[in-house]
Amino acid sequence: MAKERKSAPRGAVPSPYTIENFLGRGGISDVYKVGENTASKVTEIIEMYKGDRENQTTKEVKVNFLLGGLLKVSNGYGAQLNEKGLRRYNQAANEAEILKKVKGIEHVVQYQGSHFIDLSGILCYVLDIDFLSGQSLDQVFDDGAEPMHLRDTAKALTDIAGVLPALGKRNIVHRDIKPANIIYDGQRNHGEGNAFLIDFGIAIDGNDCFSRGSIFGTPGYLSPEQARAEKLNSASDIFSLGLTAIRCYTGIQPFRIHHGTESGQELLNVLSPLVEYNQSKKLEILDKVSQENILPDNVISAIGIAIHEDPRQRSLGPLRRESELLAIGCYGLYEIYSA
Repeated sequence: MAKERKSAPRGAVPSPYTIENFLGRGGISDVYKVGENTASKVTEIIEMYKGDRENQTTKEVKVNFLLGGLLKVSNGYGAQLNEKGLRRYNQAANEAEILKKVKGIEHVVQYQGSHFIDLSGILCYVLDIDFLSGQSLDQVFDDGAEPMHLRDTAKALTDIAGVLPALGKRNIVHRDIKPANIIYDGQRNHGEGNAFLIDFGIAIDGNDCFSRGSIFGTPGYLSPEQARAEKLNSASDIFSLGLTAIRCYTGIQPFRIHHGTESGQELLNVLSPLVEYNQSKKLEILDKVSQENILPDNVISAIGIAIHEDPRQRSLGPLRRESELLAIGCYGLYEIYSA
C-alpha cells in the first residue's frame, strides 16, 4: 500500500506534464511537449506514496533494481514492482534502447534522453524525444478531416520507404508500421514536406530469440509472419508499409477491424486470412486497388511487390521509386493533378 505524504519532496518543481502540454497517448505512455524541440513520453510504473494530484510536482530520481522486484528510489521510498509495472517499464526502456540503436537514421524520431521521475508520488519512466510538428497519416481519416494531397501522401511514403532498409541494416524490426505512426510535416508546396517514423515501443532487434512465438502489432497492419507468430525480419515491416500505402492512397484497408470492436471473433477474422495469405489473396487486394482508378498501374505493381506472399521476394525499391514520381507531381509523361 502506498504511504501518505502531504508535501512535495525537497527539490520538486511544478510538473510540465499538464493538459496544456498534452499531445496524445501512445501505447502505454502519455506524450507531452516540454520544450521547443522536445517531447516526453511518460510511463507510469508504480505508485510510491499518496501525493497531491491536483498540484502535481516532479523531481528526477535514481532507481536501483533489487532482487524480487524491489525498487530503491533516491527520494527515500521503496516499492515492490508488480507484474504490470514491470511490463510497462520493460516496454518503455526497450523503446529507449531501440531508439539509441537507430540514432542518426534520417526520417526517424530521435532519442534525446531518458530518466525516472517522482510525479507526485508516482514513479514514472520518461523518454525524451524530438518534438515533431505535423499530423499523423491516420488523421486524414477522421470525420470531417481534409484529405491529404496525393503528392504529400506520396512524399510521406517515399520517406518511410527509405527508412526501412536502414532499420534492416541494424537488425531492427519496428513491428507497428501504420498510418498512425507516421508524422508528416507538410509545406506550402505539396510534396515537399518530411515524414518521420515514430513509436518504437514494440520494436525489436531481429536477432532476439523472443521475437518468435508472440503476436505484437496492430490488427489491420500485421504481416502474415506476425499473424503466424514467426520470427521476424525487415520483410515484415515492408508488408505493413505496403498495407499502409494502400490505406493512404485509396482508403482501402484489406484486413480491416472495426475500431473499438476488437473481440476475439473480430481478431480471428483479421488473422485467419493473414495466416493463410497467398498469391490469390494478394491479387484480390490489388484488383480492389485497381478498381479505385486512383493509382497508375506501375504504382499498383510496386505495392504488389511490397505485399508479396513470399517474404524473400518483397522489396520497397519499386514503391519508393513510384511514390517519388507521384510526390514531384508527375508520372512518366502524365501530370498528376489529383487533390
